[in-house]
Amino acid sequence: MNLENVLNQQIADFNVLYTKLHRFHWYVKGPQFFTLHEKFEEFYNETADYIDEYAERLLAIGGSPIATMKQFLQAATLSEDGNEQTSKRVKKW
Repeated sequence: MNLENVLNQQIADFNVLYTKLHRFHWYVKGPQFFTLHEKFEEFYNETADYIDEYAERLLAIGGSPIATMKQFLQAATLSEDGNEQTSKRVKKW
């Protein structure tokens, strides 16, 4: 696997992770709501920074970062699972 493919896989995985973290942020409930809600926001903001950094590095070496949801889902090693909507599942994830 060449460097462009490796970086694009990272971009894909971080985009899936970003979406999962954002969903956790929205759906967390219960006694730990404020703590977890804030923490998930911190995590998805940090994830967005990584996405940007990987894409910029790829452009700097003459590569082309993937940039569509279809491409992210095709290249990602993380799965898009929409079942993390309960607080119990969110905390276990």
